[in-house]
Amino acid sequence: MELDRDFGTVCGCAVRYSLGRQTYMPSLVQQFINRNLKQIDSYSLAVMARDIKEAPSYGNETIDKPGWMNFLAVLEKELKDRGYGNCV
Repeated sequence: MELDRDFGTVCGCAVRYSLGRQTYMPSLVQQFINRNLKQIDSYSLAVMARDIKEAPSYGNETIDKPGWMNFLAVLEKELKDRGYGNCV
């Protein structure tokens, strides 16, 4: 199955929009991407992981940051499972 890079790009935009926000949006975006992980190309997943790692803020350190760190771990595991290596 060929993956639509535009779908991955739009998901990446949602991640960028959500980073640092202290609303329901980060969890909504993370859950949506988790449900659709297999439909997103590896490059887009790698960009999302990089953006999370380089984020200047995750929002609240005790409320928002753990969610982002868990989501990052999911992305990194998926990339590793795909054999994408340490390209992130």
